[in-house]
Amino acid sequence: MRGNYDVWFRANSPEHYDKLLRGERPLVELTMRQLCVRSLRLCKQLPNSPITWLFLVLLGSMAAAYGLLVDNWVRTLFRFRRAIIESVGTDSFAGFLCWLCWCVTLAMLATCCGYFISPASDGSGIPVMRALFAGVYQNPGDMLSFRTLVAKSLSTVIASGSGLSVGRAGPFTHLMAMIGYLMNKMALFRRVNFGQENYNFIRAANFGAPLGGLLFSIEVTAKYYEIKCLWEGIICSSVCILVFNVITFIKRDVLFERTTFAGFDMDYEIFAFVLLGVVTGIGAGIFCRLAVVLRWAQMKLFTKLGLTGPSLKRRTVHIVTICVASTILTYPLGIMRLSDRSIVNEVFRDQNLSFPQWKQISEYPQVTLFVYIILKFLISLLPCGAPISVGVFGPLFTIGAAVGRLYGETLMRYWSPTQSPATYAVVGAACFAASATQTVSTAVIFFELTSQLSHMVPVMTACTMPDAKDPNVSLRVQHLVSKILDIDKKKSAMVEDYSLVDFQPKDATSLSSPLELGPPFHEYAFTSVPVETYPPQVSEDVNLYRVHKIAAMSAWTKVYVVRLSKLLGVVNLDSSLTMLRKEEDLIMLAP
Repeated sequence: MRGNYDVWFRANSPEHYDKLLRGERPLVELTMRQLCVRSLRLCKQLPNSPITWLFLVLLGSMAAAYGLLVDNWVRTLFRFRRAIIESVGTDSFAGFLCWLCWCVTLAMLATCCGYFISPASDGSGIPVMRALFAGVYQNPGDMLSFRTLVAKSLSTVIASGSGLSVGRAGPFTHLMAMIGYLMNKMALFRRVNFGQENYNFIRAANFGAPLGGLLFSIEVTAKYYEIKCLWEGIICSSVCILVFNVITFIKRDVLFERTTFAGFDMDYEIFAFVLLGVVTGIGAGIFCRLAVVLRWAQMKLFTKLGLTGPSLKRRTVHIVTICVASTILTYPLGIMRLSDRSIVNEVFRDQNLSFPQWKQISEYPQVTLFVYIILKFLISLLPCGAPISVGVFGPLFTIGAAVGRLYGETLMRYWSPTQSPATYAVVGAACFAASATQTVSTAVIFFELTSQLSHMVPVMTACTMPDAKDPNVSLRVQHLVSKILDIDKKKSAMVEDYSLVDFQPKDATSLSSPLELGPPFHEYAFTSVPVETYPPQVSEDVNLYRVHKIAAMSAWTKVYVVRLSKLLGVVNLDSSLTMLRKEEDLIMLAP
């Protein structure tokens, strides 16, 4: 029995109090419910609790099932739209009007989900999760509530089926975070410690790459990451992709068609992959810069129309304009009406381009492929910053695959390389996505998708080339939505006007006399304050970014991690604070 106030109140004497503490209630007095509760608490106290494994398995299984369900809903919308267009005439003006009405109607329904159900469902999930982990939101329950889950799910499905060039990787990250957060509120998992970092690692089903999806999620969402959570993420993502593969095998469906490429031998062709990395890096940088220009033009338009604040009218104007522009660019060319998955599988296939739409403009498919890249580039820019659930990784991956295929076809025509154009398509997809997101884990996704470890050198070389160029050329795509949503990581709720970047001392002082605190007092160094404080202690659940920020303000060099007054470890902050003081560029959160 625990020593609390009730036990002390029942005791008649100190001896009786000790007897109550040492005494144990007979097992026969416990009901079945009490036995189950005690057994559950005992399981939760184990180092590697079975409850933790159950949570990870259930979360991974739900992620796979949820991803397949969303994908099937989007396919159903695509089939329904194709049936409507074919009934009125594929290349007729009536078909164009039907396509436009379909796009505007579904996009308006998607933005209404964010306006009427939950505004937190708008945008991509990656910057939201980065801001959540950084402590920008003081009430994470609003961002991870069931209401937001419903709105995000509906908006993701409807926006993806509307015909806009949007992805689902970012929104799916937010969806799985909400599912994990709500599962953690269940009585079975309530007292088990699941780090926040685990919630966003269940995106592997989007790529069919458990380890690559896990590493990609870490790169784009976590600035400070607890290594102890890595094994949980690997288990969860592995279960996710296992369930995903089992279901797709039963349904006889595939995510990406696998192709066997010729092995790569180190020769002069490595320079061709280096050049591909440079080309895709510049293209991704142009994409990010044009997204900034587009956002500036939209804000100018909204200001002229008097739509400076969030409103349904502003949402309507924004959505209708991008839908009309996307339809005008998409409908005339037949290849633009195909889904991203169809295009990716086509350019990844180690054979000639076989779709009849490739010869709509010219008898040379490369001409149509070039036009497709330009138009896809433009229509992928339009939804950036739109008030709907939108991701950008999928369109960027598709653009990179098309660029790589065109690059490979050009080399085959004028040079005859040993590698097929499909190899360059896969490498181009990885490089373009890696450059826009400034991640290297896309190379791991490539290895898991193709099982071509012999291409490790050219892929890694090409993926790292975008980082070797001038950083002013490109801007990380996750920074754009963070700037749009105004969720800079330095805007934590602790102190609004205290910069982590500039630690320059100020001459002003708020004290009437410096002797009030004893020796001369430096308001930023805190080295002369004659106060003996307790050792700084934090719980293991405290956000690591907040610990770093408080340590920067208080000049702590060590923080002790405790659980129930027991020391678990020590966090040394000297090197981290030194890096923060030397940091000169503004670090935005990730769309």
